[in-house]
Amino acid sequence: MNVDKILTSSVRYAQRTFQHGWRRWCELFGPPSESSALSCFHYVMTEYREPVPAASVKPYKIKPGPFSVGVKRLKASDGRLPVCLTYPEGVDGPLPVMVLSPGMGAHANANKYLEDHLASYGYLVVRPRHRGSDILACWLKTPLGTFTRAELKRRVGELELVLQDVFNDRLPIAVRKDQVALGGHSFGALTSCIVAGLPAPDVVVKEAYPISAVVALSPYGDSFPTRCLGINVMDFAQVSPPVLYMSGSRDELFTLGKGARAHLEPFHASTGEHDRHVVIGKARHGSFSEIMGWVRTETRVMVNSSVVAFLDTHLLGNPESSDYLQNRLSLAAFEFGSWAFNREPK
Repeated sequence: MNVDKILTSSVRYAQRTFQHGWRRWCELFGPPSESSALSCFHYVMTEYREPVPAASVKPYKIKPGPFSVGVKRLKASDGRLPVCLTYPEGVDGPLPVMVLSPGMGAHANANKYLEDHLASYGYLVVRPRHRGSDILACWLKTPLGTFTRAELKRRVGELELVLQDVFNDRLPIAVRKDQVALGGHSFGALTSCIVAGLPAPDVVVKEAYPISAVVALSPYGDSFPTRCLGINVMDFAQVSPPVLYMSGSRDELFTLGKGARAHLEPFHASTGEHDRHVVIGKARHGSFSEIMGWVRTETRVMVNSSVVAFLDTHLLGNPESSDYLQNRLSLAAFEFGSWAFNREPK
């Protein structure tokens, strides 16, 4: 039973039925005093006007974009690392690009919904396959055997190799070198943040790449994974590009009791003026990766729209997406049972 609906219907019925008669009564005998039990009823009959309903805000670019999507599979310049390119077909000229690092145990289509959405709006998505910690490696070595400092170093090296190919024109598709973003899920989010400035023991990033933005889906704060890798959550303040953090309200995997709040800590530790965090209601850690080709509607909508708005703002300089992030994202997230947090300007 919805109490608010009952009260709203009752007020509307009372105004339609008794308003004219009550006003005539007050003309004859005077209005009730403010201390009277009828004072609220008098206000409803004589002054109250139902407020305008709150405006609903649609997520930014919620539907697929105007371009059809193509896929190319190739090897990086070392001749060994598998790389998947998802791109908009029929687009002339260099493309803005996001290099996406998948999470531990990821299969080939783990983030396909996001890759396709970005490509439909003109972005090139470059995704390496981290063979030391993909789904096959997890089956062979178990998750604990793949989530290691040695594998983190390997992942960082593979991500750097892809970035070198991007910035040295070794891809079959031309890119805008001043419009490059990093992204990743879980282990991939940590890998991307390390390449963008997050320090980790014995991991050396060989070159400072001109990264315009970072998208970190479910990065871990102070919890079991970051302690295994030797990452200090306070060091997220050293990630220099703007970061969009995203996590789920039920995102508890591998936190060993700390729960979903562990994924809020990277944002709270960060200091970037344009950093943001979106918490998707009821989403779990695996909700960000397609399981058997399926992903929750709320997760898909919030990830796709938030990421493309963030990249449109920091790669393309789009004022409409910037206004959406600053003024409308929190309302759009609420419509989908989610929450969005902006860094307060200093």
